[in-house]
Amino acid sequence: MIRLLSIITILSAALPAFSQTYRPAPIEDSLFRLFERYPALETTEERQALDTAILDFMQAKLRDPETFHYRFDSLRKRVGI
Repeated sequence: MIRLLSIITILSAALPAFSQTYRPAPIEDSLFRLFERYPALETTEERQALDTAILDFMQAKLRDPETFHYRFDSLRKRVGI
C-alpha cells in the first residue's frame, strides 16, 4: 500500500512538468514594450504605424482562448480593458 501511495505521489508531482499550460507572459512583455514606445513618437504617422503593429501582433498572438483568462496586469496603465 505504501508503495502504491509513493508511486501516486511521485506521478502527481511530476504531472505538471509534462502538462503544456498556456503562459502568455511573453506576449504580455512584448505588448508592454510596444506600448512603452508611444511617448517617444512625435508624428501621427509614427503612431499610426505603431497602432498597426500592435493590432497585427494582437491578432496573431491572442487567438488562443486561454488568453481571455489571463489578466495582463502590467498593461493596465497603458491600455484600456
